[in-house]
Amino acid sequence: MLKIRLARVGKKHFPFFRVVLTEDSAPAKSNFIEVLGHYSPLTKKLVVKKERILYWLKIGAKPSESLHNRLVDEGIIEGKKLKRPTFKKKEKKEAKGELKAENKEVSTQATEENKE
Repeated sequence: MLKIRLARVGKKHFPFFRVVLTEDSAPAKSNFIEVLGHYSPLTKKLVVKKERILYWLKIGAKPSESLHNRLVDEGIIEGKKLKRPTFKKKEKKEAKGELKAENKEVSTQATEENKE
């Protein structure tokens, strides 16, 4: 499956990204099929080949989540912005607390059985 994503090419403390077309399993930095533009997050400037991106999207390539959101901002594609799934720390802590309580109950039952 083809994917349109960002490949970092900037220096240290100076991020700069190429918009590249790659195979989904291939690394973005080296084995890309075509360079479709570039993006500078410091200036928030996205320069892309609109016709080529639309062509590859029609063929079946899918953009990464962050690139999809930038393309929606620029008006190149239509749709809603995508959100990454976030896991709340409280839910994890509550789940750990429940597991600890269950483990204590099981361990106390086991010690009581061993005493008898």
